Amino acid sequence: MSFYDNLVLEAQREPQSREFKLADDIFIKAIRFDEHKPSVGNQHMHKYEHVSVVLGPFAVHIGDEEGIRDDAEVVLLGGPGQPMMITIEAHKFHRFVSLAPGGILLCIHNTHGAHRPIVQKPAPPLR
Repeated sequence: MSFYDNLVLEAQREPQSREFKLADDIFIKAIRFDEHKPSVGNQHMHKYEHVSVVLGPFAVHIGDEEGIRDDAEVVLLGGPGQPMMITIEAHKFHRFVSLAPGGILLCIHNTHGAHRPIVQKPAPPLR
């Protein structure tokens, strides 16, 4: 089993998150991942495109409308002192994985002015 597979399997809890509401119904979901070990966020999808900013090294799994499968696209982002942004397309399931302890993720939502709910789906098991 690869390092990455072990990382996903060892994730024991959801990251801590807070939402900040701004003008024009824009909101930022700030997520702090486990400070003691790399960790995995839950898989979810939005009906609109949005931007996420990572602080720390992250892998982003990007699936399709059905979910994230074993052959999903994986994008590596960030590093120590290297914040980076990624645009997540509408109707694409995605999951962020902190590759080092204490990663921070800022998801910026509703920049199009029409708040739409998040659709969540459990992550598929690794094979």
